[in-house]
Parts: sequence; structure tokens; C-alpha cells
Amino acid sequence: TDAGGEIFRGRAYAMRARALDRLGREPEAKQTQQEGRAVLEAILDRIEDDGVRRDLAAQADWAPLAEETFLTSRDNHARLLALYDMLRVLNSSTDPDTLLASILDLALKALGAERGMILLKQRHDREEDAFAVHLARNLDADTMDDVRSYSRRIVAAAASGQSLLALDAGTDARFQDYKSVSLYGIRSLICVPLRSRDRIIGTVYLDSRSDGRLFTQEDLRFLEAFADQAALALGNVMERVDLEQRNRQLQALAETRTSYHNLIGRCPEMQRVFDTIEKYAATDLPVLIRGESGTGKEIVARAIHFNGPRRKRPFISENCAALPETLLESELFGHVRGAFTGAERDHPGLFEQAHGGTLFLDEIGDMSAAMQARLLRILEERRVRRVGGEKAIEIDVRVLAATHRDLRAEVEAGSFREDLFYRLQVLQVALPPLRDRPGDVELLCEHFLSRIAAERELPPLRIAPEVRAMLQRHRWPGNVRELENTLQRLVVLAAGDTIDTSIVASDPELRARLGHPEPRDARGGISLEAGEKEQLRKALEAAGGNRSAAARLLDISRATFYRKLRRHGL
Repeated sequence: TDAGGEIFRGRAYAMRARALDRLGREPEAKQTQQEGRAVLEAILDRIEDDGVRRDLAAQADWAPLAEETFLTSRDNHARLLALYDMLRVLNSSTDPDTLLASILDLALKALGAERGMILLKQRHDREEDAFAVHLARNLDADTMDDVRSYSRRIVAAAASGQSLLALDAGTDARFQDYKSVSLYGIRSLICVPLRSRDRIIGTVYLDSRSDGRLFTQEDLRFLEAFADQAALALGNVMERVDLEQRNRQLQALAETRTSYHNLIGRCPEMQRVFDTIEKYAATDLPVLIRGESGTGKEIVARAIHFNGPRRKRPFISENCAALPETLLESELFGHVRGAFTGAERDHPGLFEQAHGGTLFLDEIGDMSAAMQARLLRILEERRVRRVGGEKAIEIDVRVLAATHRDLRAEVEAGSFREDLFYRLQVLQVALPPLRDRPGDVELLCEHFLSRIAAERELPPLRIAPEVRAMLQRHRWPGNVRELENTLQRLVVLAAGDTIDTSIVASDPELRARLGHPEPRDARGGISLEAGEKEQLRKALEAAGGNRSAAARLLDISRATFYRKLRRHGL
């Protein structure tokens, strides 16, 4: 009976030491541990059988009375295992979500917590939405809402290195306003920030309810160290993911063709045109190229020819709308000597000249009915007869045709032969107008300015943002051709290294084309923005030749005025 009483007394010491240790009352825990160890040693001294003595000493109930404290024995063993698992996971995980799940599960296991969640900082500025629950274990929606409030406190205190620990949340005044603490019987909770390179990227929250364990200061210190390592690993993984995503974007951009045989474009519509040309170039079938004037129909025809099997043979082009019918007939089919007045010698037509290669017929929709009939016969028979001649000449020509017209509507209206239409439109390329090519205006500007600069053997001019905005807003009825002509005009008018609004304002046609307002000025219409050289001259005339007065009229300094006079040769 005495032995049983002593064992009961020793176990009471062990339980008290364990409780004091968990509450962080280390001096009292150590004193209780020493008193309990003395009781245990007295019990063991009274047992003669070594086996029985060893078995009794090895029972778990006596663990708090061993030489090491409870936390540095059982808990530290679990934490060392958790740290080992953490390092292994952090070194092997490449997916942020997988890593976050591992971090939370390891933290729950190491601290013996019942529930937990990870909140991550969002990429916006509103403080109430700064953190959002990214991952949770065994938690309800109400507790998650409350923890969003906890997380704000963590962020506010993180700069001074503070975390949040509640040994008894039910009696902690800090949580009286949070319904989940009382409603769900939360006994103890702990929340620490996830810091990566001195930046808060999230928080880790753990709690236990009425029958769970109480967290201690040792738990807090361990979780802080754990979270720091986890946050560093998470930051590295997220940076690697961002870098890989950026690399994929750059690779996709690099793989996106911005040009194809003098065709310039980055938009999806032009990428489809490039793909279509590649497919059609490998064949020998007729192609009808549709598009508004200035969209680059002849460039497409050249790209099809020079990327196909006939690339080493002739490429001949003719604009069917540029010649009267009689002259077009002679140009296409040729003529013999004496066929008409002025036909002093035999002349091979373009079909013969293009033998073995490609003949491009631009604006085919403008061809007369008689010419359509002759062209259809040549395409069907693959033979051509010169004007005034009797001999049919065999030809091997791939015909590419282009038009800005809706040929199907022309067929329905009876102005274009249906059989010729289907002969020409075996394959079709549709070129989008420049106004439907988002982003390509800027790309084309860079291309044309570089080309113009190379021709002039000068550095490329830059375009001021205001002028760039004008160019992007313009509808470009003349499409790429109009843009190129506009840039050539701007380069010629530019006095410096930048094309600015003064250049546009100086030219009435450019003002009308690009929508620049007429210049207005309180000084009798004299403004430097309205054509620099002309305005300098007007200012001198208005000032009677007095340069200082002229500079005042233009609201510029005398030094600037003199410099501009020298630049313009005035």
C-alpha cells in the first residue's frame, strides 16, 4: 500500500511538472521535477529485481521526471523529425501549392495542433483584403473569418518581430470580440508570420480546442523558426515559378514571327496569314489574295512565290487596272510584228515571260469581260496565243491574283465570270486592314523608320508619344502603304531627331490626315507649333526684322531663337 501511494505521488509530481512546463512556468516546473525525481528514485531503490525496476522506470508516465524536460525529450524528438522532413520537402518541392500543404501538415504534426491554415498576402493595397486563406485543415468558415482579423494584427506586429500566442484563448481579452473562440471552444492558438527576405508573404495559424494541448513559448519559438525556413523556401519556389512563366512568355514572344518575307505583323491575324502563306507556297495551285488597297497583296504574292518550288524561276506582276484593255491584252498575251500600228517586232507577253514561274495579276476584278474570257481560256488550255498570231504557245505558269473587290458579289451582279472566279480562287488569302491589326502600327513604324534611316545613312528618328498616339488612332484607309508614305513625309519635314506634334502641325495634309487641330495663338496666329521655319519667318516679318522682338512673339528665349534661325538657314 505504501508503495502504491508513493507511485501515485510520483505520478502526481510528473503530471504537475508536465503542466507547468507547458504553461511556460519553467522555475516551478524544474523544482517540481526535482522533487518528483527524488520520489521516483526512492521507489526504484526499494525494488530488488533489475528487470522490474527497468520496466517501471521506462513507463511513459515518468518521462517528465527524467534528466531532460518534457519539451527537450519527447517534443524535441518530434520536432527534429519534423525539421528533417521539412528540409527534405523544401529541397524537393517545385510546386507552391504542394509546398504550402507540406508546410501546414508538418507544423500541425510537430506541435500536435488540431486545426490550422495558411494565409497568403494578396497583390493589392486594401488592408482588409491584404491576406486571404489559401489552405486550411479542419477549419470552419467562421474561424477563417476571425483569423483574417488575427492576420492583420500579425502583419502590424511583424515589423517588431512579434507573433501571436494565446495560452488560454477563452480568457484572453484580445479575443473577446471573436465569436469563433467561444463558439467553437478554442483553447489555445498560435499564429506566426511567414517572412521571406524581410517581407511578409503570409501567416501560419494553428489552434487546439478544449481537449487539445496548450501551446507554450517553446512551441512559439519553434514555429517561428519553422515558418522562417518555410517562407524562404516558398519564396524561392514562387520566384522560380514566376521566372519559368516569364521565360515561357519570352520564348513564346521570340517564337512569334514579327515578319515573313517583308510582311510585318505581330497580331494574331497576321500570324494566321504567315501560316497560310507557308502552306500555300508548297503547292502549285492558283491563289486569290483579297484585301483593301495598301494591305500588301503583292508582297504576299512574292512571299508565296519565293518560298515555293518556283522560287528560282521568274516572278512577273501586272496591275490589271493600270492599263487600258488593248494595251493590257498585248502586255499579257504578247503580239506579233504588224499586229497593230506600232508593233514593229514580235513581243512575248507576260505569260511567256513567266514560263516556269509565277504571274501575279493585281486588281483582277477590274478586268473587262473580254479579257476575262481570254484569261479563262489560257488557264484551262495552258496555252497562249499572241495578238495577231496563229501559233499557240505552251506555258507553265502559276497564277496568283489579287483584288480589293468582293468578287463573289461581283459574280452575283454579273460583272465577273463565275467560272473564272472559281478558277482563280482555288486557294485564298484574306489580308486584314491595318485598323484591325492591334499593336502592328507601332511595329510597322519602327520597321519603316529603320529602313528610311538606312537609306538616308542616318540614325532612325524617334516618334514623340503624342504623335505615336495620333498614328495609332488613325483609321488608315490606305493601310500599310498610307502609313509608310506618312512616315516618309514626317521624316522629310522633321528638323531634329524627333518627330513631334510641331511637324504634324506644319503640314496641312498631315493635320487633316492625323486629326491634329489647326494651330491657334493669341499673337495673330503666330505659333512655333504651326511649322517652325515658316513661323520663324512670320515672326521676323511681324517684328520688322527685330530678332529679340520676334523671339518674344514666339515666347522663346533669344538664344533658342538664334539657334533655330541657324538650323533653318534664316
